[in-house]
Amino acid sequence: MRCKHCSKTFRTPPLEMRNTQICSECRKITQNNVDAKDIVISRGQARILKTIARSVSDKNLSDFSLRKALQDKTEMLHFINENWGNREHFINLALNNTGSNPISLILHFLNLKNKIGKVPTKEKMKEISKFHLSEYEYQFGSWEKFLDLLGFDPWYREQIKPKIIEKTIRKTNVMDNISNNSENYFLEQDSIPKTIEKIHQIRNKIKDRCKIKDAEDQFRDFSYVEMVELLEKYLELLPNEHKYSNINYFV
Repeated sequence: MRCKHCSKTFRTPPLEMRNTQICSECRKITQNNVDAKDIVISRGQARILKTIARSVSDKNLSDFSLRKALQDKTEMLHFINENWGNREHFINLALNNTGSNPISLILHFLNLKNKIGKVPTKEKMKEISKFHLSEYEYQFGSWEKFLDLLGFDPWYREQIKPKIIEKTIRKTNVMDNISNNSENYFLEQDSIPKTIEKIHQIRNKIKDRCKIKDAEDQFRDFSYVEMVELLEKYLELLPNEHKYSNINYFV
């Protein structure tokens, strides 16, 4: 008989093992299966899930591919058992199509990453993922926190490559123009409401331009709009000190 957890074979299994199909060693560490709603993934657990996803490679995430990835992986099965429950429970969590959980979301994302050969952006996920982005944001706080948990750069800097030299030159000229015009854009006599209004105008113009760029490039490497939104989130984290209320620190 073969243990359904570690696949170890016994010629004359005891009665208890015949009834449970679990060997004595695995039975010692067997715990109650963790309910999906109680699962919170740590960085260490995320690394194990990445290892499992690499074993599945670019094949479809299925019962067969998962069982094959876990076959003869005694240490990994022990880790799974200690953290989430037995192998059958883990596979059910990973392939849960009726409702998402942290494990199913992570393994699905990693499987898509392995298939397309790079970290999917939000826009790419909208195209190819069976899960909604809101499910990732609900389980992990935000899309950026989810990527960070898995050790991926929320800025997608590793995937950003210059398109062509002409485009790089054109972008530099645009930045030069913005720098030159900004000296006369904010005036000392401007009131605080007027200054804030000008900042909002610039912000809206930047977002409009980013939407145009996204449409032109068709999100080939990354989304300009997503980068601006992420930058705004980082700016909100700046210390709330008096000096940061001075517009000169941002111009």
